[in-house]
Amino acid sequence: ISANEGANTSELTGGGMRFDQHANQMNTAGGQWDTTLDNNDLDWVMFQDQSQVPGFPRTSQYWQDSLAGLDDLTARVEQIGGESVLFMTWGYREGDSSNTLRYPDYRTMQHHLRDGYVDYRDNTSNALRTVWVAPVGLAYEHIYDDIIASGENPLASTSLFWNLYSSDGAHPSLTGSYLTACVMYATIYGNNTVGNSDGVSIDTATKLSLQQAADATVFNETSGLLTYPWMAANWSGPGDGGVAEESNSSGNESGDSTD
Repeated sequence: ISANEGANTSELTGGGMRFDQHANQMNTAGGQWDTTLDNNDLDWVMFQDQSQVPGFPRTSQYWQDSLAGLDDLTARVEQIGGESVLFMTWGYREGDSSNTLRYPDYRTMQHHLRDGYVDYRDNTSNALRTVWVAPVGLAYEHIYDDIIASGENPLASTSLFWNLYSSDGAHPSLTGSYLTACVMYATIYGNNTVGNSDGVSIDTATKLSLQQAADATVFNETSGLLTYPWMAANWSGPGDGGVAEESNSSGNESGDSTD
């Protein structure tokens, strides 16, 4: 599928929602979560947990509850013939001031989130379904590391990394959201994003840097850690119908909050 082709999308969100809370909504007969999954021909369902929980210790009740909820959610997606993709989020720009022991800085938080999403994947994939991961947070880290390698400070207010975030240092800016979209596209379809044209109001040089970071992360830097749908033997797309020219997807995402 071309990046310029249309896609039908919907989203089911709520501030700070964990996977178990999404699963509870899904299991409420006749509710929006339930009917969206039942009444739409969904190819891809993207799942995002609350921003801190995936990186918590595995003994945490929050983490255990999220895992149980995700297992329920991905089982439902498998039943309707769709594919589940985990939206691996990013560490907060300067760490989490509400949890400095676990998340003292960006890089530490990113590594905990990375490991948490990989563990979610490993614990929900089985003989019936493969759960995929879109490594958005690792594309943030790619930009962070590139700035350090150049001898500059990623936490300078003029840096590309700094400006991936909105003013709160947790939620994405327009550039952060654009990077997210590039990673998701590369993850699902296995196509490069460099050179794609679009109407997003970001200058050409910045857009190219974001595309390059997304492609490097998906195609070069996550080998051995992640596999992608287009890498699977005999892959023909979600369910039995292949990749639709106009893909339907449901973004089952959380907003961010502080526990």
